[in-house]
Amino acid sequence: MTTDAGEAVLPNHRITRFILSAYAAPALALAALNIPFFVFVPPFYAAERGLSLGAIGAVLLFVRIADAVFDPIVGWAADRTTSRFGRRRPWLIVFLVPSLVALWRVFDPPLQIDLTYLAIWSLALSLSWTAMILPYAAWGAELSGDYAERTRIVAWREIALLAGTLIATGLPALLPELALRALMIFAFVAMPLFVLPAVIFVPEKASLSVRTVRWREGLAALWLNRPFMRLVLAFLVNGIANGLPATLVVLFVERRLDAPGLQGAVLFTYFTAGIIGVPIWLWAAKHHPKHRVWAWAMIWSGLIFSLTALLGPGDLWVFFFIAFLAGLGLGGDLSLPPSMQADVVDLDTDRTGEQRTGLYFAVWGFATKLSTALSVGIAYPLLDLVGYQVNDVGSQAGIWMLVGLYALAPVALKLVAVGIIWKYPVDHLLQHQARTRIEQRAANYQTA
Repeated sequence: MTTDAGEAVLPNHRITRFILSAYAAPALALAALNIPFFVFVPPFYAAERGLSLGAIGAVLLFVRIADAVFDPIVGWAADRTTSRFGRRRPWLIVFLVPSLVALWRVFDPPLQIDLTYLAIWSLALSLSWTAMILPYAAWGAELSGDYAERTRIVAWREIALLAGTLIATGLPALLPELALRALMIFAFVAMPLFVLPAVIFVPEKASLSVRTVRWREGLAALWLNRPFMRLVLAFLVNGIANGLPATLVVLFVERRLDAPGLQGAVLFTYFTAGIIGVPIWLWAAKHHPKHRVWAWAMIWSGLIFSLTALLGPGDLWVFFFIAFLAGLGLGGDLSLPPSMQADVVDLDTDRTGEQRTGLYFAVWGFATKLSTALSVGIAYPLLDLVGYQVNDVGSQAGIWMLVGLYALAPVALKLVAVGIIWKYPVDHLLQHQARTRIEQRAANYQTA
């Protein structure tokens, strides 16, 4: 079997480390366009360019919504892309330069700007990033049809993503005189350096589609894919559980632990533990169904993280220890659900006859962005409801609401996600049967 470009593709055996590292490397560079953007851009534009935080927040909310709407368009188009270079690689090539231009305009703005400038270039950056990351994720899901090997592929990518996040969040702290420019320079060097070798050396498998599904029929098939709907719902609930502490970590460290300025070190500890945790959960997934291992990871994180409710001023080192232990579970959150996502795409391909990996990962991206938005939409209104004020140190009701949202609500939400995913029906046998039928049908179609 060959790609559209005539290149040999990988059979369903263990992929070489060279191919894995070449595929994973772009994630390290693309990380600079994700979490660091929302961490560093708002305070920079408020402090250095004089825009109000409220207006910046409104602009970025608009960008997030527009980007979420863009996801299914990219997924649909990427699935139907045909070229001599394959279906996925052209997207990384085409949108590499637009991403860098938008990154430059956002991270190195003129001295005199307004909200329109921020809206236009933030939207351009977000859409360019989406146009790269969705085909890139679908590409990884299609590298192997093997149940276990998919987890290994995702693990390499997510480790690279976490490493890139650590670098991107650490650079502004190490080089404060450069502000956002340090992050921009990192992206300008890393993106071409890592994206181009992936495009050159990592193969694509030919599409396994034997027909083109009409839009309405495709939506109905997606809705009837019950394992996928269960997986997305669990992912959404768990995403809110992870998003609440991420949204409130600055307030918790400053107000509850009385340690302002250390939230960056906390995040560094948490993400480092996530990198360490990935091979642990990868090993467990070799011996047990992926959905059960993910459930164990969520239970682990929830039980450990609930201990933060007992902390107060002076407990900073205990908090770092808890953050490290809870961060180990992050490795499971990052590596297992995307691997399961690839499995449910096989169920859809078996049902419809069209391999729609890009569309499925677009819905996945939409759920990711929705969980982030809901985390903010839940946390701040509830704090406001009890009269929480950032500078009002005597507001005990506000403090307890902060503790509840930061330490206890995520635990409850993770337990809900565990309940949703515990009886997830897709295991190695079911996926293997579906994949066998898909490949046989595609082989018959190509020889007909």
